[in-house]
Amino acid sequence: MTRITLLLFVFFVVHVQVNGQEEFELVWEKVSSADSITIDKTWTKFKLAIDEGDTAAVRGLSFRKVDCELCTKSLNSVVPIDTFIIGNMNQLLTSPIWKAVHKREYHLSQRTFYNCKLGIVPNSLGQNVEVYEVWIETYKPNEYVEGHEGQNHMFQFVRLNGEFKFHGMSSMP
Repeated sequence: MTRITLLLFVFFVVHVQVNGQEEFELVWEKVSSADSITIDKTWTKFKLAIDEGDTAAVRGLSFRKVDCELCTKSLNSVVPIDTFIIGNMNQLLTSPIWKAVHKREYHLSQRTFYNCKLGIVPNSLGQNVEVYEVWIETYKPNEYVEGHEGQNHMFQFVRLNGEFKFHGMSSMP
């Protein structure tokens, strides 16, 4: 667990530096039981919508723009949700990521981004944004190939008006 926490921290610092956040502070928090239950329901709906190719449901469960580092080769990884749906949803279904989503347990984390402008969530949420992350271990160390350190993928959700919305996805390392 310590290795995952360290990798998450390193990933986050690199992501912040690349995206030019200023005077940014991050605080990890324990996910409450109520939030854990609610995010699990949202995660289940999101997975089902992707499995069924239900683009309307994916769109309804998401922000208009999402942070998808896997959707673009650009340093600016913020794309319209339709770019994620059209360009990546079908590929996701046949990917090792999605196989791991169905085969492995997920881990839930919560971070509060203080003094941060994510550029995706509505301004009404202010600069202190709670991000809930569903982590999937796509490859265990040495599973892909001998010497490979393993890989995790993260799906981020942010609460808006009492409901969780898909905010983005990324991988590490």
